[in-house]
Amino acid sequence: MVVWIDKQIYYQEIYNTLIKLGQAGTIISAFSYLIQRLVVDHLHVVGDIYDRGPSPDKIMDTLMAYHSVDIQWGNHDLLWMGAAAGSWPCIANAVRICARYSKQRES
Repeated sequence: MVVWIDKQIYYQEIYNTLIKLGQAGTIISAFSYLIQRLVVDHLHVVGDIYDRGPSPDKIMDTLMAYHSVDIQWGNHDLLWMGAAAGSWPCIANAVRICARYSKQRES
């Protein structure tokens, strides 16, 4: 019982010190990332990263930094890759979709 109380006091002092130093958020984030890394062995993304919300480039950067990931490209992803490669039908369709989304946001 005394050992448990000593450990509890010890841990509480660590928490208090982290809070006083303003590092509680940093250590919580680091432990959360560590737990995620240990629990999720491999990430499989099922399509449509592009054209389904803001900043797909940031999503791709995050995914590419992950330790083990594969992506099953969706039709929207392929459309944007085709447009980036210079396919005129893909470019036209991407512009059409962007114009439609822009109009919906204005309403």
